[in-house]
Amino acid sequence: MIWCDVDKTWLSYAKNKETGKKFNHMTILESGSGQVPGTLGELGFIKYLKKNNIEYDYVADQKLPYDFLINGIKVDVKTKLCTSKPQKNYTCHVAMTQKNYDCDLYVFARTDMEKVYLLGYIHKSNFWCNSNQNAKDVRKGEIDDDHFKEKENARKMIISYLTEIKHFQNEDLDTILWLKKYNADS
Repeated sequence: MIWCDVDKTWLSYAKNKETGKKFNHMTILESGSGQVPGTLGELGFIKYLKKNNIEYDYVADQKLPYDFLINGIKVDVKTKLCTSKPQKNYTCHVAMTQKNYDCDLYVFARTDMEKVYLLGYIHKSNFWCNSNQNAKDVRKGEIDDDHFKEKENARKMIISYLTEIKHFQNEDLDTILWLKKYNADS
């Protein structure tokens, strides 16, 4: 996991983008309350990409089911609001309604509105694979071991099973592209 401070201009930008309602049909929270944290997660990822000289197209405002296009890879950044530094035993979630969305890779982040924590990434097909013993399907309303009430039917996975974000480098993108082609062919 790596982290970066939230720049004041990021917060201003994210708040200006906030609509107070669903951004589009893919938005989970009715009030759009996840928009500011979501944008901060995307901005934190942009900082990481720039630092590592990875070229990207930021397409989040185009209402697509992904936020970035990187060398043909469709990347969706999933950000959760938190109150403390994430631990490796915390979980990341993707709503079941998003299972068939057109993206290739999930990048998971958390933010406490002062810092953005880039937790790691996983290829979408690996996240949803039935043989993924590290992921668990949950139902809306269920209470987990940490007394968290599930907001949506979702799949969740412990952060420590993600590929660390520091491995998201140009040379690793070739492997991700190969995996995308392999999954398309099979």
